[in-house]
Amino acid sequence: MILKRDIKTLLRELDSYYNAEPHPRSTHYSKLALMELCGWIEESLDKIARRCVKNKILTTQYEDIMDSIVKNNYGFNYKRNFRKMMLQTIGVVKMEKLETQLNNTGKIGLLNATLDNLTIERNKAAHSTNAGVMLTFQAPSITLNQLEQIYPILRLMYSYAIKS
Repeated sequence: MILKRDIKTLLRELDSYYNAEPHPRSTHYSKLALMELCGWIEESLDKIARRCVKNKILTTQYEDIMDSIVKNNYGFNYKRNFRKMMLQTIGVVKMEKLETQLNNTGKIGLLNATLDNLTIERNKAAHSTNAGVMLTFQAPSITLNQLEQIYPILRLMYSYAIKS
């Protein structure tokens, strides 16, 4: 199951620290919020893939293959990471059904846009240092809002995984 309670609590806490007092190191809270949400998304996408095959793989050989597919997937971009992992896991037909469901509800566009934006922000945060440079990052409240936008979509995808 994909739960948001812990990540939401953490993002709220980081947002309160960020807003508590203006401080030169406030950007650390922004960066940490981004990194935490992105890690949570990546873990959630892995859970969806694993749930699709739960109790369906009969041999340890194929369990090992599934583990390898998930472990070798680094990132949370929809097309490059999640779709590729799901195609290897559930196949073209089931993936088409999932994407049709997401397309029909208009959710795939929102998911793609949010994940693309988070990828850009995450890469900026991960590949920069605050030492001596004044970089700006989105506030933790924006990151929290992005969680609220994509969580229902992830839940829908997980529900599909249970049924498939």
